[in-house]
Amino acid sequence: FLPNIPGALSRFLELFVNTGVNIIGIASEIRDDSGVVRVTVDTDKKISYILTNAGYNVPKDPEATGTIIQCEGKPRIGIWLMPDNQASGMIEDFVKFLVPEADALIAQACQCVADIKPPDWRFEPHLSKAEIHTWLAWQKSPGTPLGSAINQKYLDADCQHAKTLITWLSDLFGDK
Repeated sequence: FLPNIPGALSRFLELFVNTGVNIIGIASEIRDDSGVVRVTVDTDKKISYILTNAGYNVPKDPEATGTIIQCEGKPRIGIWLMPDNQASGMIEDFVKFLVPEADALIAQACQCVADIKPPDWRFEPHLSKAEIHTWLAWQKSPGTPLGSAINQKYLDADCQHAKTLITWLSDLFGDK
């Protein structure tokens, strides 16, 4: 994590330039206006402001397929905003995209979570975390971590959302 102070990312980038690192990938969460986390690729907002001050030309809006920006003599920067570069959310929202369409348990898990009433409702603003982890608890191996759920074939790594992320990673970290 970098502090949000003037010059922090510039110094970070210089460090990588001097060590031969030429690619930096940033994956971040976007949340709604609750103030919990708010990262946008907009010229007057956090990450883009820092990158602009470091000499990068940051697009006003994030690319739907992930943003990659280059600046002569500096590392290539990739930015992926969870869940899909468009909607507010977190990694669990992305994982929900990977749940197979024919899976009936995800709807039941979401309803189960929705049926919880205060004072037992303790997971705001992490609704999707509660939903996806409830769903994972109902799989053949309950409690499987998110990454392992792909290996267990609970999640569809061939769906369009997964392919879009994989393409962004390949475009960012591949030879260019």
